[in-house]
Amino acid sequence: MSKGFKISFCTGIVLLAYILLCRQNIAFADFYSLHLYPSISAFLSFIASAVPFSLQEILIVIFIVLLLGIPFWAKKKRIRWNKALAYEANLVLWIYVWLYLGWGINYFRSNIFLRAEKAPAAYEQESFSSFLQEFTTGINNAYTPSRDLDKNALELYAKSEYQKIDKKFGLGSPKSYQHPKKQMFDFLQSAVGVSGYIGPYMDETHVNSAVRELEYPFTYIHEYAHVLGIAMEAEANYWSYKLCTSSPDPVVRYSGYFSLLPFVWNNAKRLLPEEEFIAWKDSLNPAIIDDALDSEEYWEKLRWGILEKTQRVVYNWFLKSNNIPSGTKNYSEVLLIIMSLDD
Repeated sequence: MSKGFKISFCTGIVLLAYILLCRQNIAFADFYSLHLYPSISAFLSFIASAVPFSLQEILIVIFIVLLLGIPFWAKKKRIRWNKALAYEANLVLWIYVWLYLGWGINYFRSNIFLRAEKAPAAYEQESFSSFLQEFTTGINNAYTPSRDLDKNALELYAKSEYQKIDKKFGLGSPKSYQHPKKQMFDFLQSAVGVSGYIGPYMDETHVNSAVRELEYPFTYIHEYAHVLGIAMEAEANYWSYKLCTSSPDPVVRYSGYFSLLPFVWNNAKRLLPEEEFIAWKDSLNPAIIDDALDSEEYWEKLRWGILEKTQRVVYNWFLKSNNIPSGTKNYSEVLLIIMSLDD
């Protein structure tokens, strides 16, 4: 093997060892999130800002082409199978290393409760009922039929508010050149019910073009929390909810409450006696229920059944393997954070 290959492989192994160390030791992961990631993210997202489209998607296509193409290239060049396998292994190594060194190590940092120096609240009927009453008043007051959203103003607002968050929470500093990216494969995101995601290879924010104005503010602010170093879905939901519901823009404010409604609904249905749940449901503005049903119907038409189920299983496994034992259920744990930190 060439000297260049040996250097590449050995460097990858060293970085892999650091990633595995971060998996096992919160102190190393916290050092990455607080001191290394901000510079890495600023650098990668600055490069990505040179183009309006998603570099993440381009990279994924390149990775797939290379992985599939190396065996054919090796055969054409009459390279021995073990050498071709070494090239494949080196490529897989760097795909993994880049994924975690570029962003993924944030999964292993201290959770929001440790950073806030608060213990998670134990469930109590009284505290949940108090939260439910406040939420219900909030969403009813926030309701607006308007869908007139200024996305540029939203971005400026989100970055300004994220800049004000207490440094103890360890969020990165927003950059003026970090903007949501256009995608080529939005239809695939819709097919699996994904409204947005972070591109971990270039630290890009992606919002599905199918996302409508009512859901766009919450989705964008959630995904931007990931760019700022937040990996946990529940925490990204928390910051999105906080920023949206504090906005002077009625559409943004309603988006915050509306996007949290499914989690509140599911918890209320599970925890309240049937009579109390029905009474709570009836206390909601009927127009809000109509919006929820309309949204559910809208996304249902875009989903591809078996593909969505496959993605859900894979993503659930991915989250569980990355220090989120509750998997995709982590999204709904935002209520625990609200009730613990906003008492």
